[in-house]
Amino acid sequence: MKLIDRLSGQLGISKKKAKALLDRRLVFVNARRVWIASFEVGPCDVIEVAGDPGDNRSTAGAGPRTLYEDENLLVIDKPAGLLSVGPGSAEILLRKTMKNREISACHRLDRDTSGVMVLAKNRVGLEKMEKLFKERGVKKTYLALVAGRVQFDQKTVDSPLEGQPSVSSFTLLEAGAEASLLEVRIATGRTHQIRKHLQGLGLHLIGEKEYDLGTVRKEIFRKAARQMLHSCSLSFADPFKPGTIEVRAEPPEDFKRIAGQAGLKISHWRSSHQ
Repeated sequence: MKLIDRLSGQLGISKKKAKALLDRRLVFVNARRVWIASFEVGPCDVIEVAGDPGDNRSTAGAGPRTLYEDENLLVIDKPAGLLSVGPGSAEILLRKTMKNREISACHRLDRDTSGVMVLAKNRVGLEKMEKLFKERGVKKTYLALVAGRVQFDQKTVDSPLEGQPSVSSFTLLEAGAEASLLEVRIATGRTHQIRKHLQGLGLHLIGEKEYDLGTVRKEIFRKAARQMLHSCSLSFADPFKPGTIEVRAEPPEDFKRIAGQAGLKISHWRSSHQ
């Protein structure tokens, strides 16, 4: 039987909805992630779906929350599942709700990465922020939940990506038997930089869908509907007046839930940022 047929019948959903789950890489066959609709499965194969198919909390059903705003800039807490740019994105939603066609993303977060994101409200703001990002004047900090017990306290990866310099610094906040919590600071912003640099260290995010396709043995990790990566803070010199803009966003509920199930305490991060 084809996987899409088994999935449709098992969940009592249409093939179109089953295909959407496969396209989002949320389906496991015998604890391995599979997204090919025609994949052949037998009666003894175990089919699982990450998260709850009827739960929209980790999808684009949730809108962005404003963390900071002035006449030129807007900083939001982007939910996982929402694109940064393009149709249906945070950028487009904010243009509509704020009735401002000039709103533009100054950088991007992956669809499944949550957290702090900066947008400009006008052309001048966009130009100044793009210059800051290009000159590495924006300090970006992430929280990452990785599978397994990390053995280092701090490690910096200086490994080119896309033919460009790429630097990521990883600091261990807490190591558990099944997972570890890392603070990540990046000096550059290449596509999937954190995920690729983690792969180079032999590590991967819980919920990783592209850079680790082996067997996911822990059920709680298979339930993660997205990669556990959260942009927790951004800071930069205000490009319009003296002073620094620093904005933080608490990890969302799914991140805290997975961390708690893995025996990790997000409070360790809070105390380190007070």
